[in-house]
This record gives sequence, C-alpha cells and structure tokens, in this order.
Amino acid sequence: MKKINIFVSLLFISTTAFSETPSLFEGAYLGIDLSRVMSSDEKGTESSNGVPSGYTLDQDYDGSLSLGLKGGYNWLVSDKIVFGLDASFHKYDNDKHNATWHVNGVIDTRYPESAKIDNRFDLKAKLGYLLNNSKSLVYLTSGYSRIDIERTDQVTVGVGGGQFNGTATNKKDSDGWVIGLGGEHFISDNLSMSAEYLYTNYGSETVDTAYMYGAGAQQEYDYDDQTLRIGLAYWFK
Repeated sequence: MKKINIFVSLLFISTTAFSETPSLFEGAYLGIDLSRVMSSDEKGTESSNGVPSGYTLDQDYDGSLSLGLKGGYNWLVSDKIVFGLDASFHKYDNDKHNATWHVNGVIDTRYPESAKIDNRFDLKAKLGYLLNNSKSLVYLTSGYSRIDIERTDQVTVGVGGGQFNGTATNKKDSDGWVIGLGGEHFISDNLSMSAEYLYTNYGSETVDTAYMYGAGAQQEYDYDDQTLRIGLAYWFK
C-alpha cells in the first residue's frame, strides 16, 4: 500500500511539473509573411490536336515578391518535439516576366508572352525540435500548394486564317506539393519571427488556346520554384 501511495505521489508531482511548463510554441497563432522567389523554372510546349508544333518556351519568375497572411496551431508531442498545421495565402506583386516562344530552337518574335504569379495558397504540416530553452524551433515542413499564374499572349500576325489578331490573357490554377525547412524564435512572450526555405513542384498543366490558334490548340506548362519566406506571428496565450 505504501509503494502505491509513493507511486501516485510521484506521478502527481511529475504531471504537475509538466503542466506548469508549457511550451511557447504550443497553441494557435496568426501572422504575416514576406516571400521571394529565389529561382524558378517553367517550361512550355505547344501542340495542335495532340501533335507537337515545335514551339517551346522557357520562363522564370525569379525575384517575384509576395505578402501573405498565415495561421496555424501547434501541439507539443513531447518535451522537445512539436507538431503543427499551417495555412497561408500570398498575393504577389504585379511584375510581369517576359518570354519568347522558340520554334525548333529559333526565336519567333511574332508570339511574345508575359506572365506573372497572381497568388498562392499553402496548407502544410510541420515537425520540429525545440532549442534554446524552448524559445527556438527548427522544423521540417511539407504539404499542398496551389498557385495561380496569369499569362498574356500577343499575336502580331493573323493566325488560323486570321481568326485572331491581338492580345489575350488567361489564368490557370496549378496544384502541387511543397517541402522545406525552417526556424522560428520568440522575440517576446507573444511574438515570434520565422524563416523558411521551400521547394515547390506543380507538375504540368494544360491551357486551351483554341480561341487564339484554332481548334485543338493547347499549351502545356511545367513549373517548380524555390522560395525564401520570412514571417512574424502573434501567439494566443
């Protein structure tokens, strides 16, 4: 009986001690992010009724900046391990990036194209390790990403029997996956600063361009990028 009482007492003491030292990184938060595309690669191809036309495009969005809102929740898995979920929405600057179509490797200036990233949504999970008396966190993150790219094509000569001559803009959402690593540090009781490196791959997407180049015309794009993101978050304690 005495052993049982000692065990219960020790369990109560350890539970009380744990509950009195919650992690700063546990709970809900809201914040803002600033991100910059460090490097990107988008390749485009064109086809007509499934037959490649020989047109190719290389496009990059390096230097694109975005401002975003984020929110999430973290759980303390153990005294050093944190698991969390994070959602963010970013709106990009209005800078357009110009590109030129090539046909069989030769520049064709009749079809200039410009494009810009419009917005991006991320839903990520994170798994982190606490440092610096639990005031700092290093973590791995991965999840789902959706990006909206706006493209403007200009046709300077009549194409398809003169059916189109002018400028047309289209938007297309692309779904992909994101993986990265980051670090976060509390600068006060309720404020933390973070930095993330993210690699995102959106696979391929197909844009129907029949309205410009005739029935069966399509353009296919493959896009991935590397992004650096810094942020500030307020934690609800």
